[in-house]
Amino acid sequence: MAKMILNEIASEVREAGEFAIMADESKDCRKTEQLSIVLRYLLHGTVYESFVGFVPTADLTAEGVSTQILCQLEKMKLDYKSMLVGQGYDGASVMSGKHKGVAKIIKDKATLALYVHCHAHRLNLALVDAVKAVNSVRDKLLL
Repeated sequence: MAKMILNEIASEVREAGEFAIMADESKDCRKTEQLSIVLRYLLHGTVYESFVGFVPTADLTAEGVSTQILCQLEKMKLDYKSMLVGQGYDGASVMSGKHKGVAKIIKDKATLALYVHCHAHRLNLALVDAVKAVNSVRDKLLL
């Protein structure tokens, strides 16, 4: 079933042409690091954000994460070298580093893939800071 859904997403992305990727890593309940991957594309006037999976990731270096991302795109038979136009990650240096980060490694292989700091991460950081500034809210969250 999952393979059938991935094939459908891959088919839509190929039909759409250009696409962007969003990725983030986190630990699951067993403390296994996972990379979540989402593809964003425009098809028939509608923007889609399609979750393509969690990838267990032992190597959290920029090289390791970028390899996992590119392997997922290759498994889906997507032409990332000429059709990947955007990348969205958090601001961690491993992901966003201009010289050695995931964004740079992928941009070296997909020259059109511009990096943009994920706005959801920026919103989360702003909300966390705002909550910390309100003592009564901060104290309740720390309980």
